[in-house]
Order: sequence, then C-alpha cells, then structure tokens
Amino acid sequence: MVASPNYVIAVYDGDGSAGINPGPTPPGSGAIEKVFTDYFKSKKIPSVPTEFSGRSDYGPFIAEGVNIPAGGLFTGAEGVKTEEQAKLFSGTAGVAYDVNYHGKGDTYSNLNFTAFEINAKASAHAIATFIQSTKVVDDEKATAGASPKVAAKIAAEPNDALVAQGKDLCAGELA
Repeated sequence: MVASPNYVIAVYDGDGSAGINPGPTPPGSGAIEKVFTDYFKSKKIPSVPTEFSGRSDYGPFIAEGVNIPAGGLFTGAEGVKTEEQAKLFSGTAGVAYDVNYHGKGDTYSNLNFTAFEINAKASAHAIATFIQSTKVVDDEKATAGASPKVAAKIAAEPNDALVAQGKDLCAGELA
C-alpha cells in the first residue's frame, strides 16, 4: 500500500535493525531496504521503518524455507497515526492511516496522491538500481553466516559503480 489517505512513508525493516520484526528476514532484504532509505535521504524525504512480518503479498517470499530477499514501501493500513508521525508526515494523529482499509470505501478516490507520487518515484529508483545490478543484495546473501574473514573479503570488493555511488538512475520527471 503506497497511497493511504493519512499516510506515513515507511520502509519495510529488511535488516531487522529497528527491532520490530516478529522473526528473521531473508539475507539480502537489508540491502533492498537501504536502497529505499538512501533514496529518501537523498531527496530529504523523511521515512520510518515498518514491521516486515509477511502480512502482505510479499509474505510467501520471506516465509521460512523460501527466504527470497524482499523489500518495499508501506503507507499504513488500519493502524492509527501517532502524534510524532503527524508532525513528520502531516495528517491527523489518532486516526487510522486508511479508514477505508478493505472496506466499501477502499477505492481509487481514497488515494493520497502525494504519498503515491513519493512512493512511485522511490519504487522507480529501486527498479532502476536493481536493473543495473543486484550486487548489494547478492553480497548480503553471500555474507550471511559467513566467517568474518570471508564477509570482509566480499564487502571489500568494489560494488557496481552506479549502486555504490547511490546515483539516482531515474531521469527526467522521476528524478
């Protein structure tokens, strides 16, 4: 969900660093999270981590035994916006992110187009980044459970220049 009416700009906690996930996430998911958080930082757009629990379409990918790296964005569902979130993203504290979530009013006319545009551009950036190279995801997968010596060697290898420099690959209006 990327256009909730009373939105937050949230990135799934792929590396588990926020301490809010119910269990481990597949190696490589942290690298995906970082592409989004780095993008938002480069655009001076605030974002917050959100629980990566598997309760949405990505669930089967991160399920135990499958462990496909995943990541993404979330603007909120039935949860209630906090005062802190209202200060950071505007909107109304004490009200659900999407009062129509899975209800009769959950239609196109319910979208917040500011949130939609922000998340569409972030998604385009991530797609453009991973079309160029998945090395950051592959490296995270390769170092999961590796000895410190092997992990250091993989980390020392130069990343694809476009990804390592955090270059915004989207041109024109998407940039």
